[in-house]
Amino acid sequence: MQSFSVWHLAVLAFLALVIVVPGWRIAEKAGYRGAWALLLLVPVVNLLAVWAFAFVRWPAISAAKVGMSPRQAGSVGGCSSQEIQPSTGGA
Repeated sequence: MQSFSVWHLAVLAFLALVIVVPGWRIAEKAGYRGAWALLLLVPVVNLLAVWAFAFVRWPAISAAKVGMSPRQAGSVGGCSSQEIQPSTGGA
Protein backbone atom coordinates (compact mmCIF):
# COMPACT_ATOMS: atom_id res chain seq x y z
CA MET A 1 0.00 0.00 0.00
CA GLN A 2 1.35 3.41 -0.93
CA SER A 3 1.36 6.40 1.38
CA PHE A 4 0.50 10.01 0.68
CA SER A 5 3.28 12.04 -0.84
CA VAL A 6 3.85 15.76 -0.70
CA TRP A 7 2.15 16.06 -4.07
CA HIS A 8 -1.01 14.44 -2.79
CA LEU A 9 -1.14 16.89 0.09
CA ALA A 10 -0.46 19.80 -2.26
CA VAL A 11 -3.36 18.76 -4.51
CA LEU A 12 -5.69 18.39 -1.51
CA ALA A 13 -4.68 21.83 -0.20
CA PHE A 14 -5.22 23.36 -3.65
CA LEU A 15 -8.67 21.79 -3.95
CA ALA A 16 -9.58 23.00 -0.46
CA LEU A 17 -8.62 26.55 -1.46
CA VAL A 18 -10.55 26.30 -4.72
CA ILE A 19 -13.66 25.32 -2.76
CA VAL A 20 -13.35 27.45 0.40
CA VAL A 21 -12.21 30.81 -1.01
CA PRO A 22 -15.21 31.36 -3.33
CA GLY A 23 -17.57 30.03 -0.67
CA TRP A 24 -16.08 32.46 1.85
CA ARG A 25 -16.56 35.41 -0.51
CA ILE A 26 -20.14 34.41 -1.35
CA ALA A 27 -21.05 34.04 2.33
CA GLU A 28 -19.62 37.48 3.14
CA LYS A 29 -21.46 39.10 0.22
CA ALA A 30 -24.66 37.46 1.44
CA GLY A 31 -24.15 39.03 4.87
CA TYR A 32 -22.93 35.94 6.76
CA ARG A 33 -19.56 35.19 8.31
CA GLY A 34 -17.15 33.74 5.78
CA ALA A 35 -16.17 30.94 8.16
CA TRP A 36 -19.39 29.15 7.20
CA ALA A 37 -17.55 28.20 4.00
CA LEU A 38 -15.45 25.73 6.00
CA LEU A 39 -18.53 23.48 6.08
CA LEU A 40 -17.92 22.90 2.38
CA LEU A 41 -14.96 20.69 3.29
CA VAL A 42 -17.07 18.21 5.30
CA PRO A 43 -18.66 15.46 3.19
CA VAL A 44 -22.48 15.34 3.27
CA VAL A 45 -22.56 18.46 5.46
CA ASN A 46 -21.41 20.43 2.42
CA LEU A 47 -24.51 19.37 0.48
CA LEU A 48 -26.81 20.26 3.36
CA ALA A 49 -25.03 23.61 3.82
CA VAL A 50 -25.41 24.54 0.15
CA TRP A 51 -29.11 23.66 0.16
CA ALA A 52 -29.75 25.51 3.41
CA PHE A 53 -27.78 28.54 2.22
CA ALA A 54 -29.76 28.62 -1.02
CA PHE A 55 -33.12 28.87 0.74
CA VAL A 56 -32.50 30.93 3.88
CA ARG A 57 -33.06 34.68 4.09
CA TRP A 58 -29.83 36.54 3.26
CA PRO A 59 -29.14 39.48 5.59
CA ALA A 60 -27.50 41.48 2.78
CA ILE A 61 -30.64 41.36 0.64
CA SER A 62 -32.85 42.27 3.59
CA ALA A 63 -30.47 45.11 4.45
CA ALA A 64 -30.55 46.45 0.90
CA LYS A 65 -34.32 46.72 1.12
CA VAL A 66 -34.15 48.91 4.23
CA GLY A 67 -30.95 50.77 3.37
CA MET A 68 -28.55 49.13 5.85
CA SER A 69 -25.10 47.74 5.18
CA PRO A 70 -24.73 43.92 5.13
CA ARG A 71 -22.52 44.09 8.25
CA GLN A 72 -25.27 45.87 10.16
CA ALA A 73 -27.91 43.41 8.98
CA GLY A 74 -25.82 40.38 9.94
CA SER A 75 -25.33 41.54 13.51
CA VAL A 76 -27.74 40.98 16.38
CA GLY A 77 -30.70 43.31 16.29
CA GLY A 78 -29.50 45.09 13.18
CA CYS A 79 -26.68 46.98 14.87
CA SER A 80 -23.22 46.03 15.99
CA SER A 81 -21.73 46.63 19.41
CA GLN A 82 -19.62 49.49 18.03
CA GLU A 83 -22.74 51.36 16.96
CA ILE A 84 -24.45 51.21 20.33
CA GLN A 85 -23.76 54.44 22.17
CA PRO A 86 -24.97 55.05 25.71
CA SER A 87 -27.39 57.93 25.94
CA THR A 88 -26.20 60.96 27.87
CA GLY A 89 -29.70 62.03 28.82
CA GLY A 90 -29.27 65.49 27.32
CA ALA A 91 -30.38 66.90 24.01
